[in-house]
Amino acid sequence: MNDVRKLSIVTYLLPSIALLSLVVSCAQDTRSSEEPFETVKVSSTAGSGDVSQCRRLTDFDTSDSNDGWTVVNDNIMGGQSLGGPVFDNSVMAFSGYINTNGGGFSSVRKALEPNMLEPYSKVVLRLKPDGRAYRLILEDNLETRSAPTVHRQNIEFGSAGEWQTVSVSFDQLQPSVFGDPVEAPRFRQDLATRLGLMLNDVGDGPFQLEVDWIDVCR
Repeated sequence: MNDVRKLSIVTYLLPSIALLSLVVSCAQDTRSSEEPFETVKVSSTAGSGDVSQCRRLTDFDTSDSNDGWTVVNDNIMGGQSLGGPVFDNSVMAFSGYINTNGGGFSSVRKALEPNMLEPYSKVVLRLKPDGRAYRLILEDNLETRSAPTVHRQNIEFGSAGEWQTVSVSFDQLQPSVFGDPVEAPRFRQDLATRLGLMLNDVGDGPFQLEVDWIDVCR
């Protein structure tokens, strides 16, 4: 085949080759852009050895994931406790000082997107406690509630000062209004609005709870 004919064939095929390359490239870009949206993972829950499907709510890896945490301390009722979150090296340190003179609690809370907890049955956290008694707290917007209700449950820890994974079932949560237990409808995870951590163990002094990540699991 002479050089002129070879050149003609190559020139004829170039548009088809370019189109095929574009299709392949687009397919690869679409596949890679979808990967970060995978939110369901498999993890082992605290001390039980079972494996559950979980969704990672936060692992404190980015400033975006750390935005939105708010502080609710006993100052709202005239107390003097101090506390709040500090983010460093993908860990949230909830720390401060409890003063039981006029109050005695500190908490950090974060708003939840609508229906974020609906398919799940428990919260699973990896954290390092300091020996004090912390609570998981959740709120919903059930319209029939007669007063703002916080659903809470003490977190059962192992040894203080060691990283550990713990879980709290939604069925364990107890309703309270302004810190007092009340008779009220159970927590509705399909209507959940906020999740948080609280310390109100009736003891003065410094505290620090480190949190590595927070999941919700089936």
